[in-house]
Amino acid sequence: MARRAPAQWIVDRAWCVYRCLDLNHVPRSDRYQALALKLAALAPFRRAGHYVAWRGGHALVWFWDEEVREAVAEDCVDQPRRYDDIPCLLYTS
Repeated sequence: MARRAPAQWIVDRAWCVYRCLDLNHVPRSDRYQALALKLAALAPFRRAGHYVAWRGGHALVWFWDEEVREAVAEDCVDQPRRYDDIPCLLYTS
């Protein structure tokens, strides 16, 4: 039986705060760990959700207020049990 990809929750651009982190100075094998440290320091919300896309040594990071997103999700009738959060800007050109 084929596994289905999780549903996607598209996070509105009005909810997102964007940061581009230059991690080219960090060895490639250490970039995920360096990013994890930066995420905790840069998160603009008490409970921040985030999405990261990599472009070479740059981490493109979108943050949002996870408490607000969860409150909105509670109002959804057909809310899936599992889903990935994706910033809407990744779906626009």
